[in-house]
Amino acid sequence: QSGIEYWVTSLCTSLMASIWAYVIGSVCSIVSTLQPHELQFRRTMDDLNWLIHDRALPQPMCKKLRKYFHEAREMGRLHTEESVIEQMSPMLQGECAMLLHREWIKKIWYLRDLNREMIIWAARNLSLMIYAPGEEIRDERTLFIVRRGVCARRGLILVSGDVWGEDMLLSNDLLRDHSKARALSYLSVLRLHIADL
Repeated sequence: QSGIEYWVTSLCTSLMASIWAYVIGSVCSIVSTLQPHELQFRRTMDDLNWLIHDRALPQPMCKKLRKYFHEAREMGRLHTEESVIEQMSPMLQGECAMLLHREWIKKIWYLRDLNREMIIWAARNLSLMIYAPGEEIRDERTLFIVRRGVCARRGLILVSGDVWGEDMLLSNDLLRDHSKARALSYLSVLRLHIADL
């Protein structure tokens, strides 16, 4: 075998290795962008892990934080939905918000009878919040709709679809119910504050 054959063989091997590396890299980049929400969640968890190690947080707190972020995973999706909807025309924004929150809006008796523009405004201003077990929900003049989880308020157990804070429209402080709710499990709620109306 001559030296030329060695050089040709080495060149072919290097070329094929480069093509193979390019193909693998392309496939990995395609797969990584197939689920952007999952990718964002993993980045958030990486940031959380960095914070935990950097600040040397105690083990019980680490578990609590990780559990919360796993339960609050849907918040990232909702923020993405909101950013996409904000790029639409005002009419399309309203129609989309109505379709996304229609089942929750029906739970509020006085919103069902309002004109379409007011219902759309309310639907666009609903915001998602996740509460940890044992956490007290203190927001004043805020309407809450339970999406997922369980909470207790005034001796009653509230589950998905239950509503409280309907009296947020009353300006007289004495006429409003100031009872606090407490999350019994991880609690996902939609909120609408009086300032959003």
